[in-house]
Amino acid sequence: MESGMQSGTKNKMTFVFIRHGATKSNFEKRYIGKNSDESLSEEGKESLIKNREDNLYPAGDLYFSSIKKRCRESMETIYPGVKYESLIGLEEIDFGDFEGKSYEELKDDERYIKWMESNGCMAFPNGESRDDFIKRSIIAFDKALQKADRFIDDNPDKENPCFVFVVHGGTIMAIMDEYSDSDYYDCMVPTGGGFICEATIDAEFKLEIVKKI
Repeated sequence: MESGMQSGTKNKMTFVFIRHGATKSNFEKRYIGKNSDESLSEEGKESLIKNREDNLYPAGDLYFSSIKKRCRESMETIYPGVKYESLIGLEEIDFGDFEGKSYEELKDDERYIKWMESNGCMAFPNGESRDDFIKRSIIAFDKALQKADRFIDDNPDKENPCFVFVVHGGTIMAIMDEYSDSDYYDCMVPTGGGFICEATIDAEFKLEIVKKI
C-alpha cells in the first residue's frame, strides 16, 4: 500500500512508536483488543512516568494516538500538555470471541487451537483476520503520514522532523510489517515499550528500526 508521503519529502525523518502502558487486563495476560476500552492501571501509569523521567521517549513535532483510553492516557502521561490527534483505525485487532480471555481460559477451546495452528493468520471467531487488521491499521497510519507531509511542507527548514505514535502493540506490529523489513511477530513490544525508527522515502516509504525503547 502506498503511503501518503510524496517523493519530494525530505529524506530524513524520525518516527516513534510507543505501546500504551499496562492495564489491569494486561497484567492478567488477557486478550485486550479493539472492543475493550480500559484505563491504565496505577502500576502501568507509574511505569510510564519512570520511563519518561529516564528520558526513554523522544519529543516530537506531531503526536498521534489510538482513540482508546489506554493510549490517550498514556500519551497524556508521557507527554503532558502536548496537542495530539486520536485517529480512528489505529485500534488494536478485534479478538472477537477471545476478547478479555486468557490463554488458560482458551487453551482447550478448539477454535483457539485452530487459530494457534494457523500461526495467527486465521480470523478470530467473530473478529478480525491479521490481514484485515493490517490493512485497517495502514489506512489510518497513512492519514497520519499525510499530516506529517503537510507539516514538512509548512516547515521546510525543519531538520529531521519527529512524529510520535502512542498506540497498541498489534498496531505497531502491523505498521512495521507493512513498512519495514521486519515481520509481524518480530515486532512485539512490552507495554510502555516501542521503537524509534528512521524513515526515508525514495521510490517508497521505508522504516528502519534504529533503537528499541
